[in-house]
Amino acid sequence: MEASLGGTLVNCAGGPTPWGTWLSCEEIKTNASSSEGKKHGYVFEVHPEAERTSGRPLVGLGRFSHEAVAVDPRTGIVYLTEDDRNKAGLYRFIPNDRFGRHGSLENGGRLQAARVRRKPNADLTVANIGDSYWLEWVDIQDPDMDSIAAPAGFPDIGSGDTLSGPFAQAWAEGCLRMSRGEGIWYAHGQMFIVDTATGVDSQGRPGRGEGAVWVLDLYSQRLKALFVSGNPLAGNNPDNITVSPRGGVVLCEDGGSSPDNYGPGARLLGLTRRGESFYLCKNNVELTDSQIAGADKVVAEGDYRSNEFAGACWDPHGRTMFVNIQTRASLSRSPAPGRAADSEPRAQTRTAPLGAPLRFGSCDGRAPAQASCGASSVSDSGGWSPTVHSRSSA
Repeated sequence: MEASLGGTLVNCAGGPTPWGTWLSCEEIKTNASSSEGKKHGYVFEVHPEAERTSGRPLVGLGRFSHEAVAVDPRTGIVYLTEDDRNKAGLYRFIPNDRFGRHGSLENGGRLQAARVRRKPNADLTVANIGDSYWLEWVDIQDPDMDSIAAPAGFPDIGSGDTLSGPFAQAWAEGCLRMSRGEGIWYAHGQMFIVDTATGVDSQGRPGRGEGAVWVLDLYSQRLKALFVSGNPLAGNNPDNITVSPRGGVVLCEDGGSSPDNYGPGARLLGLTRRGESFYLCKNNVELTDSQIAGADKVVAEGDYRSNEFAGACWDPHGRTMFVNIQTRASLSRSPAPGRAADSEPRAQTRTAPLGAPLRFGSCDGRAPAQASCGASSVSDSGGWSPTVHSRSSA
């Protein structure tokens, strides 16, 4: 294993390209360095072979707090989300080079922001299932513009907040705003877009709710709310998203612990075509000193159940989904159960009846060799089959 990209800050979800590279997103709009350092807030293309990664920022894709990207394989257009509370736009980049290959995005293009037709500065921070809008797109003249102070009276933000340069230009042209754009995924001619904080909190403040999933039809440019969570049980701030080859939507929660009938813990959720959520997996990781010592690990004891799922994706054959848990890494002093002496991971499989909760860990949800799993997977062969293949991280 070797590093493919360095010198970046606060890299977040990003997304794959149809030509086999990864677009890594900086989720920051400040430089966090001296005036002589590099600017930040960009997207970078990463090649699987480290020596082929240029490390050049894709300035044309905009400078803002990027969360994720998704590429329409038919057109090569890149769609981007912005994670900046209540001042987040929805963007797309139309590349000059439409052939779609490694390095082609470095040849420039046009950054555009979404605007709702006949509804200037549409506010999507609060929504209901079924809400729909028709979008049009507005050119951003300076994708690399620095952030600016929010104008007086800009709604639902804190004093002293700033707008990213692209969003400031978009807002001036009547473009929409979301609460906090997170995951985005292409599937079957549509973009599935997560806004992690759609709704209101207990004080009635917009853009601080439990989140929503929007679907953008790329042919008609109709944006529709597929899912809106009304409470943490239905969905606790979804973040990353993926779509199975058969169209099943999977969400990774990022709202901390979600108490329910199975106890607290972050969850992996599925969505039905009607926009109803269901539990797929639950983080049940708790580690004690005695468990860690028994497994010969080096990791802090604690309750890790609130740590989020992230990075859900399918294998190239569309039969297995992999997902990570954002948690502390654990180190092993010697080969542990589930890992061979040559450090190759061995799959550990558990099954449960359809609809039953799946908890990461051992059969009792606590053995550290499995509890600190780095990746897990769910079969998608012939229905939502809750078979989990977890790989120990030690």
